[in-house]
Amino acid sequence: MANDVVVGFIGLGTMGGKMATNILKAGYKVVVHDLHRQSAGHHLQAGAEWADTPRALAEKSDVIFTSLPEPADVERVSLGADGLIEGVKKICRQTLKASSRKSTRPLPPRARTCSMRR
Repeated sequence: MANDVVVGFIGLGTMGGKMATNILKAGYKVVVHDLHRQSAGHHLQAGAEWADTPRALAEKSDVIFTSLPEPADVERVSLGADGLIEGVKKICRQTLKASSRKSTRPLPPRARTCSMRR
């Protein structure tokens, strides 16, 4: 049922770009975001959809992958302005736990329990 699942992918560098390509090849609908839109050129030509912000990507995605170089990048993409947490449909503490170990900010209340947004 690959066609039923929308996969969001943030970070299209050396590793993330190849991973996102393989997800596209597997038949999934893919929404992508990167700091540099030109990094997504190949993916967009292959049928991926561009999201202007992590939040926009999250609003369109059932599953989200990130391939980012540093914990600070993960924190910014996840918890920053227009971040993933503002747009996700379902979130659980476990989702952000590993990413937030080095964070200087506490997780927002919405990330402390599982919830479903419709």
